[in-house]
Parts: sequence; structure tokens; C-alpha cells
Amino acid sequence: MSKELFKSYPGVNVFFKTSDGQYFQEEQHAVAHGNTLKDSIVEPVKRGAAKEPVKEPVKEPVKEPVKEPAKEPAPETSADPKAKKPAAPKEKAPKETK
Repeated sequence: MSKELFKSYPGVNVFFKTSDGQYFQEEQHAVAHGNTLKDSIVEPVKRGAAKEPVKEPVKEPVKEPVKEPAKEPAPETSADPKAKKPAAPKEKAPKETK
């Protein structure tokens, strides 16, 4: 039914269908009529919506996860004041010459 309506009204891109099968160009008219029915559902019917569904789902390109740059580990700190600190490197004493 909707295909014939769209052929008869080439300038209309959407009709509004009430639960009793009537079509309206204006949504408010469909809603007003729907309020007189037991089932007041109004659904929009868009041009081209009656086409046959696609047989295979459209595959979206696979997106690779974004890799975050590696973080450098934080220097280890100790909250314990008695913890041993790394020893400072020993300096070599100059050789004595006689």
C-alpha cells in the first residue's frame, strides 16, 4: 500500500500510518485519528523503507586498538625512613708517588 502512495505523491518522503491501516501526510492528523482508536499507535513510513532487506550484513572495517606509548616506571621510593639507601659510588684515592 505504501508503495502506491509514494508513487502517487512523489514529493512526500514520509507518511504516518495509524493502527487501523490509514495513512496521513501530516503527523498531527494521524495522531488525532489514532486517538479515536483502541490502539493509538502511529508509525512513520519513510520512502524507500519498504525495500527488500540486505541479505548479508554490511561488514565494517576492523579498527585496530590504539596503542598507548609505554610509560617509564616511576623510581622506587620508600616511605620507610629507616630503609637503606643505595651506597654512593666510592671514589678512588689518587696514587701517591714517592
